[in-house]
Amino acid sequence: MESEIQPWGDIAVLFVCENNTTQSTMAQAVMTKICIENNMEGVIVDSRGWDCKENLTPDELTLKVLNNHGIVGLQHKSKKITLIDFDYYDFVICMHDRLFRQCYELMNSNGKACRAYIKTLSDYDPYRDRKCPPKREIAYPYFPV
Repeated sequence: MESEIQPWGDIAVLFVCENNTTQSTMAQAVMTKICIENNMEGVIVDSRGWDCKENLTPDELTLKVLNNHGIVGLQHKSKKITLIDFDYYDFVICMHDRLFRQCYELMNSNGKACRAYIKTLSDYDPYRDRKCPPKREIAYPYFPV
């Protein structure tokens, strides 16, 4: 089911990964749980993929990891990010630098200002700079890196 997002009022957050079946889907589920647990009713959370097939369900292992952390029943179908997403979402959070650059280029491709503020998820990692070397990529949640 598509979120009904108005270009005013609610805070809307969009997570972006490559396929929209693993990383961004997991980030969406975790953020949704945090919002529910903290009664943050005005926050709309969704996810998209950069180069994805539409209408795929989350990866089996993604669902297993979420289940292991008490997040069950995720209903999601993969969707590809489009230019219009940058006018509806306040925050577009990319899983790595390459996606950040691609989303930034897409957002600016029509020559007009958009609503979205783009960041990478690692920008919010308070320990990022303590890692050797500093880590900017979000690892897949179940594959060794």
